[in-house]
Amino acid sequence: MSNLIRTGTVVQSKAAQGKMLARVDLHGRVTDWLPVFGISNSFVKIYIPIRVGEQVTVLCEFAEADSGVIVPSLFHEDSPEPSGVNEHTFVVSFHDGGKIAYDSQSAEMLLEAVAQAKVVAPHIEMVCDSVHCSGSIDIDGALHAGEAISTDSTISDANGDLSNFTTTDGAGRA
Repeated sequence: MSNLIRTGTVVQSKAAQGKMLARVDLHGRVTDWLPVFGISNSFVKIYIPIRVGEQVTVLCEFAEADSGVIVPSLFHEDSPEPSGVNEHTFVVSFHDGGKIAYDSQSAEMLLEAVAQAKVVAPHIEMVCDSVHCSGSIDIDGALHAGEAISTDSTISDANGDLSNFTTTDGAGRA
């Protein structure tokens, strides 16, 4: 019975033919290549690579470690829970510092990218009271505003400053 559920450390991992596989050191004995549990069905598939050094649980059918399956990711001293977790906060924290978090108590969502975030879609609609951007915005298409546009600085085009624009017939702005 003691061999049905074992804890060990991943010593090798690979993805082969659409499956994540790993070999696990179970107290000095290294298993054959075993499949790794994941989340996959007809609705959603979530792929989380398993890494060498990760502490895992091996479920061993008939107490045979070489016919087991790996349940990944036990939190431990070298791989603790990500910062900011609690009973009402969902957190995905990546090894390079990227983070996705949602706090259901404050209803706040955070996407923290280390280098760049990219959204690709044929149409994006933002419905909110306001948007604040602390950096530059580049637009590679037309800009339409349903209401007035104001600025605390100048407006210019390829021909220069439009702050004191007049038409070719000498008329000023309307």
